[in-house]
Amino acid sequence: MSNNILKRVKEVYKKQNPSFFVKNINKKKEIQEIIQSRKKFLMNLKLPERVFAEADLLDLGCGSGQNSLVYDTMNSNCDLVEYEKNSLQNAKNLFKKYGKNKYRFFNQDIFKFKKKKLYDFVVSNGV
Repeated sequence: MSNNILKRVKEVYKKQNPSFFVKNINKKKEIQEIIQSRKKFLMNLKLPERVFAEADLLDLGCGSGQNSLVYDTMNSNCDLVEYEKNSLQNAKNLFKKYGKNKYRFFNQDIFKFKKKKLYDFVVSNGV
């Protein structure tokens, strides 16, 4: 992908980021509803919750981190990659408040992200 196209996509994304709504979620009940909804989706895919226990998971384009938080509640260690700084800050706030396992954040373009580490799961939702 050319740098000009990627630059234009990033500019649009800054204005139309679909995960900004999480910034305003402060109630544990609302977070639990998001988590249960996503878990139900995963269970419908026939992925038992135990496969995520102690797994190393990479989320490329994590947005505000709400989907990654689901894996955290199933005892995964999460590495979250997001280039949009506001979204990443929202993810950091969300994990600081609700995260239970190991997690790390990377403010990088997913096309330039390089890591020698091997992961049990790599996810990318809506990117």
